[in-house]
Amino acid sequence: MPALQSSAARSDSESFERAPVALTERITSDGTSPWPVEAGRYRLIAARACPWANRSVIVRRLLGLEQAISMGIAGPSNTTMHSIFPG
Repeated sequence: MPALQSSAARSDSESFERAPVALTERITSDGTSPWPVEAGRYRLIAARACPWANRSVIVRRLLGLEQAISMGIAGPSNTTMHSIFPG
């Protein structure tokens, strides 16, 4: 199973510090990755208010991956706990 790294630690000042979350594996077409290349296997979830999400949407289009990677957009309705995704 691919590794997803995340850790939270307390510093000497006892304040919460979250380590960055990062995928340590890439999706490759040569079979060297545990992430197989398959159309319809992956879904991009993006919020229009997030610049990084918008960049991901742009790259998906520039690479011509619209048919291979489906996309969900976080709706404008947000609660204090989560975003609501339209149908």
